[in-house]
Parts: sequence; structure tokens; C-alpha cells
Amino acid sequence: MAKKPSRTPRAVKPRDADDLKLINGIGPIVESRLRGVGIYTFTHLAALSPADIAAAVSDLAGLTSERIIKQDWIGQAHKLAAGSILTEPEWISQGRKQVPASTLVESSSSAAGVFESVSPPAATPVPANVLHLREIETVLYDALVPRRILPFDLPFGVCLTLDLTDMAIPDEILLNYTATIYGRRLGNRTRQTLGEMQGTLMPTDKIRLIVRGTGLERGVYCVEATVSVTLPAGESMPPADVTAHMRGDLIHVY
Repeated sequence: MAKKPSRTPRAVKPRDADDLKLINGIGPIVESRLRGVGIYTFTHLAALSPADIAAAVSDLAGLTSERIIKQDWIGQAHKLAAGSILTEPEWISQGRKQVPASTLVESSSSAAGVFESVSPPAATPVPANVLHLREIETVLYDALVPRRILPFDLPFGVCLTLDLTDMAIPDEILLNYTATIYGRRLGNRTRQTLGEMQGTLMPTDKIRLIVRGTGLERGVYCVEATVSVTLPAGESMPPADVTAHMRGDLIHVY
């Protein structure tokens, strides 16, 4: 079980405290709670594990070690502590660009005319309900061994790794899918369909599909894949990007 950091504030003066909000995922409330348990600096935060941080503020609902890992608090803290980030992170500057000019005022305390926002920009929403195709590998169909060199007279397959972690799918719903693989011979602009597979799948974070391909003539090919998913008839899904496409490595057929 992860040990909670001491709730006794460390010997750090307030003026020496870092702006923990520069870390993507930490807002004013979380920063206040971290300081309440003695975490004032990037260096201190970088020295802790995600489990330590989650345990220290365990009464904040939804703040889990998994979330801290996914948002890479530790990695961001290391970079900030080392001084490798000298300007505000892109996720903040992108949001600041969206602030209307009318909300900007000239600082009266600066003769250089420095501009600062009256209030922090709203966080840009993270796109949801997106299907990702993470990996495409050419394999010998019977042995499922990744290969980039294939004999022209043996069947082969293309192994696809789907990532559904950003898909908003109702519980206990099977998805219909269509996976199509294509091949384009170097020097030829025409893309040919090598194989297609349809079926249903039970949604999990990661899914592997193997699509059997037709025989290829000798040559060097670029292999691509497209995967689409849909809900069964009668079910509805929020607006989504439910088609993913990816290009694989070159393969040599001899």
C-alpha cells in the first residue's frame, strides 16, 4: 500500500512554491490540496509515485493513480523542475489564443505594456469517442509470426491492434466492425484490396484482428488498413470518429 506523504508542510516558503498548475491535469483545486499536504514544488512532486500522490489527496473523487499516469504528472514535473520548459506549456498557450481580445487588459504596473488575461482560459475539451488503429503488422497466416519478407505462394495475414479507450460505448453492447487491408506496389499508384473481414466484437481497451490477405505478385508493397465500427441496429452512439486508417511497413514478396 502506498504511503501518504506527510501532511505537515515542508520547510518551503510560499514565495518559493512552484505554480503546479503548469502541469496539465492540475487545476486550482488540486494544487490547493497538494499544497495542503506539503507538496509545493515540481521537485517534490517528481520524487513521488502516482500512488503516493493519489493517496495524499484520496478524498478527491476521480483523482486516481491511473489518471496521474495517463496525464504524465511525474514526467511533466521532472521537465519543469529541470528548467527544460521555460515558457508555459502548449496546452495553456493554445487555450489562451482562444481568449477574446476584449478580455485582455494592459498591465498598469509595467511600462513595457505587458498584456495579461483577466481570467484563465477555459480548458480545451479533450475529443472523445474516437477509434484508434495503433499497430499494423504483416504475418505468416498460420504461424502468426511478423514478417516483412513473404513468399508469393503462401497465405499471409495482417494483424491490426485497435484501441477503444476513447470510445463511449454503452455497457454490454457488441460492435459490428469491417476491416479492409490494401496493398500498393511501389511504382504503381493503383491501390488494390487484399482482404476484408466483417464481424462483431466485445469492446475492450485493446483488440487484435487478423485479416487474411490474398496472394501477391513478386515485388515491394506498402500495406494499409482501414477499420470501421458501428452499433447494432436500434442502438445510438454520440457523434464519433468510428473509422481509423493506418499505413504499415513496406513488405517484400519474393
